[in-house]
Amino acid sequence: MDLVFNFKATGDSLTGTVEGPMGELPIINGKVDGKTFFFQVNAGEMAISHQCTAMGDSISMKIPGMPGGEAMELILRRVTEVQKQSK
Repeated sequence: MDLVFNFKATGDSLTGTVEGPMGELPIINGKVDGKTFFFQVNAGEMAISHQCTAMGDSISMKIPGMPGGEAMELILRRVTEVQKQSK
């Protein structure tokens, strides 16, 4: 599944969107603390938490397990404008 995360940090606040098969969802309750940041995305009636660490042009992301599911760990990589245009 392809997901596109668009982040905007202002001070210790994080906003943005997540684009995927369910459309574009807003990032809520986002907080930045140095190289780590946290946020939630509402999927239906469930708020899904994300715990992240910035590492240069990539982000290590952990999504704790949802009821009945397992935790996921992802590495996000920055997409350049050239990469976006070639899709």
